[in-house]
Amino acid sequence: PGALIEAEAAGLPIICSDIANNLEVVEENKNALIFPINNSDILSKQLKELILNSEKRHKMGKESLNIYLDKFTIEEVHQKMFKLFKSLIKS
Repeated sequence: PGALIEAEAAGLPIICSDIANNLEVVEENKNALIFPINNSDILSKQLKELILNSEKRHKMGKESLNIYLDKFTIEEVHQKMFKLFKSLIKS
């Protein structure tokens, strides 16, 4: 899902398949439209939806950036790792 995190950092709306790794980094209907694997009909409908709806694209892109800033900046990742190590030491 690295490419999805990069898209979030760039403030882009996302369309992705419903594999577990993707679902860990996006929020359905907030910053991402999700389609079942091998379902090109739904994928094409979602592409059309974002192409034709600039307001939705903008809103989802903004949400992507918010998710990135909240979860994936280097500072956030370091804090999560620090908390994890701290909890493991206490165990």
